[in-house]
Amino acid sequence: ISDQAVQLCKIWPKLTEDERFLMEGKYILGYSDQQMAVSLKCSPGSIRMKLTRARRRAMKLLLERK
Repeated sequence: ISDQAVQLCKIWPKLTEDERFLMEGKYILGYSDQQMAVSLKCSPGSIRMKLTRARRRAMKLLLERK
């Protein structure tokens, strides 16, 4: 397991449920924006911005750990 994966595991609980769902759905499970939009009850166009915010928050948490 890489150092990056270890760091991500450490901040994962600090993310909201929606942020975890978005990143897991996109990067691990390969869900489409449409599939995630149905689950989050929003438009597929909103998923991109929600995912951007989730990534930014994760990065901020990672940088705060250093």
